[in-house]
Amino acid sequence: MNARALLPRLESWAQEELGVQQRLAEALAVHERELGSGDADAIAASLTAIDAVDARGAARRRELDTVLRELAEAWGLATGVLTLGSVAERFGQDGARLARLRTTLRETCTDVQQRSRRVALIARQQREVVRLALETVVGREGFEGQRGSMVDSRV
Repeated sequence: MNARALLPRLESWAQEELGVQQRLAEALAVHERELGSGDADAIAASLTAIDAVDARGAARRRELDTVLRELAEAWGLATGVLTLGSVAERFGQDGARLARLRTTLRETCTDVQQRSRRVALIARQQREVVRLALETVVGREGFEGQRGSMVDSRV
């Protein structure tokens, strides 16, 4: 296949992936705010929204793998050596749009990663607060999985 014919497919993939990552960044921002609100229903809703962001993730990944494999074959390269950056560079001026999409996608993915880390940190902190509260209420033994004894109430 002609490599130039594959460029629009790769640009389309990058555009779709960028949209998903932008929606994920926004959903994570909402979730981060909701974690601070203490509203269990709002937190659950924000988690559901995060889960709903990327229904086509696996299919999109397969599309990327297919296009990169076909490009590698067209250029006589080993499968797995191409990246968006290297493809954009190989296309020269024709790859300028792909290069811009790649840059924006990288920035957005960095944002998603940072937001994900903050959400994980908040969740760990809240888990520790709950653990301490439970430990205070039921004691260390009750919290660590020690089971109570069965008592015959008829006695």
